[in-house]
Amino acid sequence: MFITRRLSYVIKGSRQLFTQAVSKAAVGKKIENEDQLNELFQIVSWKTSELTAYDKTAKVGRKMVEGLLKLSGLKSTISNSAKLSLQHSLADQLQFVNKLHSIDIPEEEEQLGTFRLIDDVSKENVLNFAQLQKEVSDVRPSLLKGEIENTWNPLSLAKEHDEEYFVVKEGLIKKNKVSKV
Repeated sequence: MFITRRLSYVIKGSRQLFTQAVSKAAVGKKIENEDQLNELFQIVSWKTSELTAYDKTAKVGRKMVEGLLKLSGLKSTISNSAKLSLQHSLADQLQFVNKLHSIDIPEEEEQLGTFRLIDDVSKENVLNFAQLQKEVSDVRPSLLKGEIENTWNPLSLAKEHDEEYFVVKEGLIKKNKVSKV
């Protein structure tokens, strides 16, 4: 029930598409051979093209494609047809993501915190340095995990240390360098 309700919010304009796919799920007859399996895969319940139908809001220009190729370290000297293909593919992906972000989610569902698409500027549950330090200082070994308090001291492996700190000598690096003659 929860999954059915949950999936029905995934695509605003395709509510029936997902509820049909999930709410009518049942164990069907046993598949006896490869032909029956191929027949099952031939049944189309929805198309990705419906989810990426042309929308004027997602515009990807030639310069954007070239910039992304450059940023990603990929070869930017590709044919014009390949660039155009990338341009259309990126526009489709942007439209799909825009549709996911534009879904109206009921408040009671939003409170569950189970949505994977989150707002980057959300201030909820953001740790600052003081909270992080407090969290670290409160951590205690867990006996359930087999952790026993004060059983390992990493400083015991160091040849030199000063109380709770490792000693790193500057000359260590210089001694290991080979001089060029």
